[in-house]
Amino acid sequence: FPVTIQPFSKVAIRRIHAERNLIFSWVSLNLLLVFLVTAPLALFTAVSWFKQGSGFRYTEVWPTLLLFFGGVGLWLATKASFHKFLGFVFLQPAVADHYNFVFFLGIKGIGAALFPLVATVPLLPESALIWVIGAMILVVLMYVFDLIYQWIRLIEGDREQQYYLIAYICTFEILPILVVAKLLFQS
Repeated sequence: FPVTIQPFSKVAIRRIHAERNLIFSWVSLNLLLVFLVTAPLALFTAVSWFKQGSGFRYTEVWPTLLLFFGGVGLWLATKASFHKFLGFVFLQPAVADHYNFVFFLGIKGIGAALFPLVATVPLLPESALIWVIGAMILVVLMYVFDLIYQWIRLIEGDREQQYYLIAYICTFEILPILVVAKLLFQS
C-alpha cells in the first residue's frame, strides 16, 4: 500500500470505473451485501462490548440488532444520495459519480475486511474480543482517512471546492464518527 490504504491508484480506479461489466457488477453486488451484513454486526459488537462488557449474546437482542441493520442500510443510501445531490447543486455530476464509485469501492473493501473479524466473534474467548473490536475500529478508521484523502485528491487545485470540502468533511465524515464514539463510550 504505497501512499493510500486503498489497493487501487487513481488511474486504476478510473479504469475500473470506465470498464465496469456484468461480472464486476455481480461481484460488486455480493461485496455490498457482505458489507450490509458485516458492518451492522461489527458495530453492534463494538457498541455492546463498550456498554455491557463481555456478557452480551446476539440471540438476546434481535430488535436492537435489526435496528443496526436498518441504520447502516439507511446511512449508506442517504450518503450516496447526498453525494449525487451535491454533484447536482455544484454542477459537478461527474465528480459526484466518481466519488460515489470510490466510496462504494471502499465500502466493499471494508465489508471484505470485516467479514473474518465478525466471523470470529462467536468463536473467541471473551478476553480476546477486545482485540477483534480494536481491529474492526482500525479497519474503519483507515478507510475513513483514505476516503478523505481520495476526496482531497479528487478536487485538488479548485479553491472554491476546497472550502466546501472542509465543511463536508466536518459535517458528514467526522460527525458520524463522533456520534458512534459517543454511543460506544456512553456510561
